[in-house]
Amino acid sequence: MLAKNYFWLSIVLAAGTAWAYAGTLENGFVDLDDNVYVYQNPMVRRGLSGPGVAWAFRTLEYGNWHPLTWLSLEADRQFFGLGPRGFHRTNVVLHVANTVLLFWAVRLMTGAALRSAWVAAFFALHPLHVESVAWVAGRKDVLSTFFLFLCLLAWLAYVRRPAVWKYALSVVLFALSLMAKAMGVTLPLVLLLLDFWPLARWPGAAADREERIRNAISLVIEKLPFFLLSAAMTALGVFAQAHGGAMVYGRSLPVASRILLVPVNYLTYLGQMFWPVDLAVLYPHPGADLPWWKPLSALAALALITLLVLRRGGGRPYLPVGWLWFLIALLPVIGLVQIGCQATADRYMYLPMVGLLIAFCWALDDLAGERGWRPAALGLTLAICLLSCAALTTRQIAVWHDTVTLWKNDLKATGPNEVACEQYGMALAGEGRAAEAESQFRQALQFAPTAFGPNAKLGVALVRQRRFAEAAPYLLAALRARPKHPELLERLGMVEETQGHLDAAIGYYERAAQLAPNAPRLRERLERVRERLAEQRAADGPKS
Repeated sequence: MLAKNYFWLSIVLAAGTAWAYAGTLENGFVDLDDNVYVYQNPMVRRGLSGPGVAWAFRTLEYGNWHPLTWLSLEADRQFFGLGPRGFHRTNVVLHVANTVLLFWAVRLMTGAALRSAWVAAFFALHPLHVESVAWVAGRKDVLSTFFLFLCLLAWLAYVRRPAVWKYALSVVLFALSLMAKAMGVTLPLVLLLLDFWPLARWPGAAADREERIRNAISLVIEKLPFFLLSAAMTALGVFAQAHGGAMVYGRSLPVASRILLVPVNYLTYLGQMFWPVDLAVLYPHPGADLPWWKPLSALAALALITLLVLRRGGGRPYLPVGWLWFLIALLPVIGLVQIGCQATADRYMYLPMVGLLIAFCWALDDLAGERGWRPAALGLTLAICLLSCAALTTRQIAVWHDTVTLWKNDLKATGPNEVACEQYGMALAGEGRAAEAESQFRQALQFAPTAFGPNAKLGVALVRQRRFAEAAPYLLAALRARPKHPELLERLGMVEETQGHLDAAIGYYERAAQLAPNAPRLRERLERVRERLAEQRAADGPKS
């Protein structure tokens, strides 16, 4: 009878999650990694193939080594074509599966079916998870978590009835999770937390000191293969990110600035979990300009919360376990090693939120029991919270409909900044809205007057409008930032050519052709201008 109830709870969770994310299937691709991950990627475009499989395992393109993510995208292309609907469907299916797997994992650990269902329901419908699901390039989040939850289930089976094959299966599933994304490298530490509660594998207070030490050593050694896999994947991940150029911005930041931002980021994530509004695809990094009082006050708040949950942990062990799960699982992306130019990202909470949800649902249920609240009242309160989350999730899914709506929302949520203005301008330019795009590029230049991106984009936009004289200073500014950029050199050659400065145009075209020798368009332009110059000189005749 119980198994039947669990089955129906799983069906309800799956159906509710699928219903909430149905709008994702109407979304298209966005020009934020979807292009390089899918529709402009030659390996993914050809579907599953021998060269594609080999490439998936050896490539470090785009700053990641995640062969299973590449293979899953190639499989989508193979079976569903290049349209966005098939890719979105797979993301939704994986998120539905993760929701059900989480329910079963928490229930098996704790034996509390209803609380586990609330945890899974909030995981399914929380708007912070929209980025991981509605973004095709977010495949790595949902896929890696799928294998991680399977790993957790295999590990629980091993703990309940130890067998070598169960242990080996959990290690293999952990490796598969890391091969989709390295976010789960903190799992060994989370498993040690679960040994404390709810698995109760640590000795009680009555045990002597030596017994506790022996037990701790035994539990750590038991996780040794997981630790080794985590260490190897961390090293490979850092190398891949450096190889892909994702750490360039981070290297420009002082170490002290990165450390000071850590407590601020933790509080930001915590606040977004309980008040998930004004969500954006990119939250600008404050750089080295962070006011001193922010990290100090954030650190004090984190210390106070940690002290409270540890003090209450004797009677409520789920509080320190859930809180430490959140802190530990976010460590790889909290900003100590800065990846990209964002301060935080919604997708980073896909796994860490689980710890907070467990602590929240268990604490609320215990509080209701202590205060004598009726179960129906508690259920109604949680249902209202869930419906609010579902409404916010539906609205956030619409944000990911296309590139224009994505960056328009970003500007609304975070305010104007260099990256958002530039990206929104590019999206507008792609729709032929040249005047609006130009306005965004000019606004981006107000934040970074010498930056390559805004200058290059504005220069190119002006060239396309045949406003060559206006384009020249912006193209030159971009060229000073990147002197060996063939497209910029070509555009400058076009500017000089249209203004009759043929010698200068030839110079730019020649430099561009040297940097891009396989571009026939450049050779054609070069030959044409040389012919024009020869004709002009012939028409001028010999000077007397």
